[in-house]
Amino acid sequence: MGNCVKRVVVIIAAVIFFQNPVSPINGVGTAVALAGVYGYTRVKRAETAAAKQKAQLVADVGVAETNEEVTGVDGGTGGRAAPN
Repeated sequence: MGNCVKRVVVIIAAVIFFQNPVSPINGVGTAVALAGVYGYTRVKRAETAAAKQKAQLVADVGVAETNEEVTGVDGGTGGRAAPN
């Protein structure tokens, strides 16, 4: 999200500083480009969060399996999945 805000600030500052005229089509193109950056950033962060969550889940399951192997205790299910 910070990257998107930075891009908006840089574009606005450049337009003001260099006094570039911005036509409606330039504005639309800039908005589309910024929307793409924003969307990409959101998807990338969601994928990263999902990967971290999956890695944590795998690590937690690995710890549970290691504890079963060491103690021989499987929660009383006899190695089967516990009924709901």
